Amino acid sequence: MVEADADDRALFREAVDELGLRLDLRFFDDPAKLLAAVQREPADLLLLELDLPGTTGFDLLGQLRAQPATRTLPVLVYTTSWHERDIGRAYQLGANGFLIKPLRYAELLDLLSRTFSFWLGACELPHRGAVAEGA
Repeated sequence: MVEADADDRALFREAVDELGLRLDLRFFDDPAKLLAAVQREPADLLLLELDLPGTTGFDLLGQLRAQPATRTLPVLVYTTSWHERDIGRAYQLGANGFLIKPLRYAELLDLLSRTFSFWLGACELPHRGAVAEGA
């Protein structure tokens, strides 16, 4: 997960823990550290915020798709934006999904339960590693 907001990262981790999901969550200080980490150790799934310090999630998504090692990494945009232009751009750049951050904690629990059940339970993924999270 690439997330700039420390409170959002803490809330995300709390929700994952409450759901009893056994995930190897990794957070990063910046997008460059994420890019280096996924080159060394592929992740199963990446959640990506669009609003990042020094860059945008769109730029980072483009970089991920340009590199052979991360071209097939499933990337889900996880953001507060509900704008059609952002949704369309994310998919044009190769996002595998677009998740709008819920306003209520119960909705977050439901979203994460359904998301991880599908992506890490029902799907066969191209990479085997950890779930990458970062900011």
